[in-house]
Amino acid sequence: MLSRMILLLGCLFLISSAGYAQQAYPNRPIRMIDPFAAGGPSDLVARIVAQGMSKKLGQSVVVENKAGAGGLMGTNFVARAAPDGYTIVLATIAYTISPFMYKSVPYDPKTYLAPLGLIARAPLVLVVRPSLKVNSVASLIKLMRASPGKYSFGSSGIGSVDHLAGVLFESTAHVKGLHVPYRGAEPAIQDLLAGRVDFMITTNFPLMPYIRSGALKALAVTSPERLTQLPAVPTMAQVGLPGFDVSVWYSIMAPVGVPADIVKKLNRAMAQTLAQPEVQNRFKALGATIAPDDSPAQLRKFIETEQDRWSRVIQAAGVKKS
Repeated sequence: MLSRMILLLGCLFLISSAGYAQQAYPNRPIRMIDPFAAGGPSDLVARIVAQGMSKKLGQSVVVENKAGAGGLMGTNFVARAAPDGYTIVLATIAYTISPFMYKSVPYDPKTYLAPLGLIARAPLVLVVRPSLKVNSVASLIKLMRASPGKYSFGSSGIGSVDHLAGVLFESTAHVKGLHVPYRGAEPAIQDLLAGRVDFMITTNFPLMPYIRSGALKALAVTSPERLTQLPAVPTMAQVGLPGFDVSVWYSIMAPVGVPADIVKKLNRAMAQTLAQPEVQNRFKALGATIAPDDSPAQLRKFIETEQDRWSRVIQAAGVKKS
């Protein structure tokens, strides 16, 4: 009788242990999808955060690049994944822009993915070719007002953040330029260096070597505060364009339906990673600022603000959906 009871208790222990093992999270690697190509700014951000989260979670967080359609391919892949916390996505500003740029984007950024937390924001820099002979935003505006449509600005493509930043500059400064879209930021920067376009407003990271060497002239940054990497360069507000606050931002999101306890665990791992001094230094080197509030609720509110803002900019620009 005693032996049967011991056997029964042993079976119950094994069953409960197996059930607990099945429920423990995470018990296998997590996939972090970067919806853009390897080697770009989003890829660098994803790998920095994934490395830190791997240590905090005790499981590998593996970055996979699924580029295409302005980030839509990778985003859709995650939205359709099982809501078990094992597939997450590095969502960027493109997440709130794409619905207004493509005809076949049947999603609302407010509800399509579950927010886990905002990682960081990286401002843009307005740069000009040195041969343009302007030394300030005021002188660039004066030049453009004297010859509407003559001076061109490059971008990484129609609907890209640098395109829309250029459109916002036109409307805020009451000027008219000539938009020249490229397939990516690098060819646009190369043509700016060659003098084929006159100015560009794009992310600071790829511009820094050219600014430091004098190949390009930085006139203003699009953040509320000056960049520590460019302390002599004023903000847009300081040069007379208040409210011009544009940043590329990075966040982590997941399929809708991920259990609350898993959301909490992922957010905690991300927050602990971002609190590490070495991680903060790496973001600083990229010209990015760690988000002061990385909670899911704050990210949801931020996405709503960004969606409302860019929908107005795109509509005002008359950009046609592709």
